[in-house]
Amino acid sequence: IVLVSVGSARVKARDTRRIADMRQVTLALEFYVDKYRHYVPTTGSTAEARWQDLKECLSAQPACTDNTKSFQIMTAAPEDPLGTAQFQYDYSPNANQTGFVLKSRMETDHEVLVSDIDGTQSGYNNIDCGDTDPIYCVKI
Repeated sequence: IVLVSVGSARVKARDTRRIADMRQVTLALEFYVDKYRHYVPTTGSTAEARWQDLKECLSAQPACTDNTKSFQIMTAAPEDPLGTAQFQYDYSPNANQTGFVLKSRMETDHEVLVSDIDGTQSGYNNIDCGDTDPIYCVKI
């Protein structure tokens, strides 16, 4: 019984961290748009590549796709606590970089899923924010 409780607590803790990570990155992106008047651009075609683009730009790495930018906002962007192919954060700006979608797969049907956005986000690399799987998405 104790092992089941500990496992359940770990799952809930990871989901809580995912929500906090999405909020932290949203705040960092708001700082970025305040400085540069657009959100971080991406060139990647996969969630992993787009998240890498985001990490490089928020930490002012030379590989940033917005290569004229050198203002460090985060020392390191967060990664999903499990960090597997199934549990990978995703970021996609719209075409003119005036909005974005952040995505995280949850392990539970967390209450935050009631108020997030749902459905396929056209204009944002068709990120699937459906709740068939517990997917948490933020759209600005």
